[in-house]
Amino acid sequence: MESFFSFLEKRVDDCSSLLCIGLDPHVNDLSAPTAASARDFCLNLVKQTSRYAAAFKPNAAFFEVFGADGWTALKDVIDAIREESNRMGSLIPVILDAKRGDIASTAEAYVALWRSSRTRPHPIVGFAPKAWPRRRDTIPVMPTSDAHPVAPGSPGWLRGHGRGPGGEVRVLDLGRLLLGLTVVALGVLFLLDAAGALDAGRAIDHWWPAAIVAAGLLTLVERPPSITRGVFLTAAGVVLLLFTTNLLEQDAWDYVWPALVIISGLVIVGRWSGRAILSGAGEQDVVRSTAVFGGPKLTCSAQHFRGAWLTAIFGGITLDLRGATPAAEGASINATAAFGGIDIVIPKGWRLSVRSTPIFGGIEDKTDHSQPVADDAPTLHVDALTIFGGVEVKHGK
Repeated sequence: MESFFSFLEKRVDDCSSLLCIGLDPHVNDLSAPTAASARDFCLNLVKQTSRYAAAFKPNAAFFEVFGADGWTALKDVIDAIREESNRMGSLIPVILDAKRGDIASTAEAYVALWRSSRTRPHPIVGFAPKAWPRRRDTIPVMPTSDAHPVAPGSPGWLRGHGRGPGGEVRVLDLGRLLLGLTVVALGVLFLLDAAGALDAGRAIDHWWPAAIVAAGLLTLVERPPSITRGVFLTAAGVVLLLFTTNLLEQDAWDYVWPALVIISGLVIVGRWSGRAILSGAGEQDVVRSTAVFGGPKLTCSAQHFRGAWLTAIFGGITLDLRGATPAAEGASINATAAFGGIDIVIPKGWRLSVRSTPIFGGIEDKTDHSQPVADDAPTLHVDALTIFGGVEVKHGK
């Protein structure tokens, strides 16, 4: 089942941004102290920034101050975000900042109130705000005055967060924590070795793959997670650990490597569809090319370019799009490189969104990011699957 974080990860891939836009219509910033002015203020922000936003975070307090009219304005703002999502074909998550600095039980009650309002009218608003589905959007709750914090897994639990002495929220850097614990573990091993309690070199020889397992698990719990990379690292670390600790004999490798090949194949099958090419595409607006032990150099000059399917197996493909213009809704390229490479050449001024599934491969964005892209710039989405291969996106000389 998809979660808020899976929707957020997809949106981050689509917009190539980690920007969360706060919608805080302070009365002092409004043309008039009215709900309509607060609504217009936020609608303008949504229109100007939706292309770059990984998420929007309206603050309920700035709408509550206007009473029932404020709640109606908030609904209009969330509806506008949905309309922008539909226009771009990419869901923009909404984080409703309705937190209350209260004890844990009260904070959880606020969450229950908002979630129940999906199916019955809100007691203040007077309508059921279905604009924030339970799993696609989220409501942060940060209890501050209870000696007993919110239990993990409850509605108010925030994974990886703590609170500083001044009440500020502090985010735990899991990567730095892993590195620190690894250094501590090495120090403990060498200390025990000096005391004659164990052989540090032997222990490291047996247990070094545990660091790979930890790195894989870290990749899975980070937000947004990298599922494919995390599962691969974790599985590889576990297999290596079984061999280094002698739980598996060397002849077991005869069974392990075919299993790894099967898993790789299942990953490919799981990504068989890639990104959907926009409907209504004519043959002249779509490029299809497969290169096996060789490869073409293609030039596309379509003025309503909608997308491409490119597959390079022990070969290479070059697609030059400098003479093309994407459709108004954007264009998508599904690139698959196995023991080969794909080069995509685009003109300056295009907005690029990249998503990749690397298996001993990768995708490299070599476009020039020194100049800002125009608000109405066309968007190119690249979905890359690489196996011992690579995909490169760059500007022409």
